[in-house]
Amino acid sequence: NLEIEIGNWVVNEALKQLDIWNELGIELEVSVNISSYHLQHVTFVSDLEETMALYPKVDSTHFQLEILESSALGDLESISSIINKCIDSLSVSIALDDFGTGYSSLTHLRNLEAETIKIDQTFVRDMLEDPNDYAIIDSVIGLADSFNRVVIAEGVETTEHGLMLQLMGCNEAQ
Repeated sequence: NLEIEIGNWVVNEALKQLDIWNELGIELEVSVNISSYHLQHVTFVSDLEETMALYPKVDSTHFQLEILESSALGDLESISSIINKCIDSLSVSIALDDFGTGYSSLTHLRNLEAETIKIDQTFVRDMLEDPNDYAIIDSVIGLADSFNRVVIAEGVETTEHGLMLQLMGCNEAQ
């Protein structure tokens, strides 16, 4: 129960901050990590809808839910349904976080309507020295492109990493 209370608080605080920035004329996107337990809670969608209603001036497309890829290892059909409700009813965007670290990435890519794929930083960190990490990143970028998904590389901390990722076709980094 505490996990759900904290998760709902974080969602509220993120939307409150978006509302403040909106009043200042600043347009940014905010992402919130959602735990598997929270996402699958029976009141998740209705709680999210109620919280979003408190901030009617916030453009819901600037609010993103990040779901760990490994979170989808449970009931894929249920998680897919919840994600679709969030996208269709609330117009929030969805990102699969830490992509490549779970057990059924291709199934998730095919079945979950996530608009964004986030490449886990463990692959990015050594991509300049480790040809296997480079190959994984290159493959994920290709898959994301094939499925019309945006790809973001996590853990980009040097100019060299950023330039290499751009050359590979990944233009967004964190």
